[in-house]
Amino acid sequence: MTTTLESLKSIVSGIDAAQGTPQVLVNHFITLNNLAMEDKNQPLIRQSGAIEAIIKTLKNNAENNNILEKGIGALGNISVDDTNALEIGKLGGITVVIQTMKDHQVYLTLQEKCCAAIWNLSFQDENKVLIAKEGGIRVLLNLLRYHKDKPQILAKGFGAMLTLALHDSISSIVAKEGGVVLIINLMKQHQSNLDIQEKGLSALFNLAANDVNGILIGRGGGIDLVVSLIENNMDKQQLLNRCIGLISNLSVNNENSKLIGSKGGLVAVLSVMQKYSNNTQILQRCLSALHNLAMLEQNRLTIGQNDGVLVILQVMKANPLEPSIQERVLGVLLTLALDAENQVSIAQNGGIELLIQAMKNFPSNFRVLERVVSVISNLSFDETARRLVGEKGAIQSVIELLKSNTHQETFVDKACGCLMNMSCDNDNRQIISRLDGVQILSNILKLYPSNPNIQKRASGAISNLGSMF
Repeated sequence: MTTTLESLKSIVSGIDAAQGTPQVLVNHFITLNNLAMEDKNQPLIRQSGAIEAIIKTLKNNAENNNILEKGIGALGNISVDDTNALEIGKLGGITVVIQTMKDHQVYLTLQEKCCAAIWNLSFQDENKVLIAKEGGIRVLLNLLRYHKDKPQILAKGFGAMLTLALHDSISSIVAKEGGVVLIINLMKQHQSNLDIQEKGLSALFNLAANDVNGILIGRGGGIDLVVSLIENNMDKQQLLNRCIGLISNLSVNNENSKLIGSKGGLVAVLSVMQKYSNNTQILQRCLSALHNLAMLEQNRLTIGQNDGVLVILQVMKANPLEPSIQERVLGVLLTLALDAENQVSIAQNGGIELLIQAMKNFPSNFRVLERVVSVISNLSFDETARRLVGEKGAIQSVIELLKSNTHQETFVDKACGCLMNMSCDNDNRQIISRLDGVQILSNILKLYPSNPNIQKRASGAISNLGSMF
């Protein structure tokens, strides 16, 4: 039977007429809940006045658990529609749900419906603010504490928390109310429940966008937890993706970065990369995490000592035409190549050949090209690596790209810096000179008279080349 506005108005009239008949009200709420399952009915439900009728009935029956359960369940499904969600907030529905959570804490099924409703309602920023204003964050956290042994409550409560935590001020409230450590402890208590772990990780990921929360997660045992989850769930791709995402967010803070390195997080990330070397989404997060972690010297050493350079180069080799992976790999290599041991490892384990291949594969992608020449430039600080760059033909590739892209100022700047560093080696000077490097660099000096970096690097390279004669 087709649902019409008139048929919905009839249900609303039935709700108004049945205010003293609980079972009839429950039946009407069940009908509306079922109708809300179909997207096409959502605007009609709003237009019929059903939202206002449900909220009014809930206020008038605040002690009837069955009416509350079915009515809030209906609001939860109706709030899947964005406009309806805002309407529920404006009409006082959020206040009713939060008050119900306070007054009926022990009733499991009812609290499930409340958590699900808050979750759906919290996708709208206006509703996030309303939930916080009504004290909903403290109420939700208290509910999680009370039902700490009830996975069905925790999963939906974490779901609500992960959307609420996207709002900066709410993220701070969660921390002040002890929510960060609470989530970590509840996750530890339910490590075998994947739904709780995935939603908890997503909540922590969003909370970690706040610097203070990031530190709280690290100090509160979050890093130990996420490393353990990775080690024990290497076959769970979705969970791993969330784990690595959290490590990436946490690792922007030096204190956390040290903890991640010392507690096995770095090795765990490398293990995931090695196992999923063709999974673009997981690799992107792994490489973002490594980029942050490699900012610390000790972490760079840890990466090198655990064959991390080999793993990273293997990922680069396995994804030759995927620009997002190549860019991220190059970003990590650029940082790793700040250390002599890693410079040699990159050069001796096929890194130079892969850099040359990247230049060939992405001749017009300057995000890739700029990083390639920057990595080569860093490799030049080690004598062995610098020599291998020349022997394997990387200098020729850089010069060819420089000749054909003199209009790309940022690339020109980095390429000139690369040639300046490479020209510290006598054999490399001969290669550059043989490829008309002096003439090319002289032309660049004329093209960019007001760019001090290019002037310094191009003239520095020419000066080095002049020492041949």
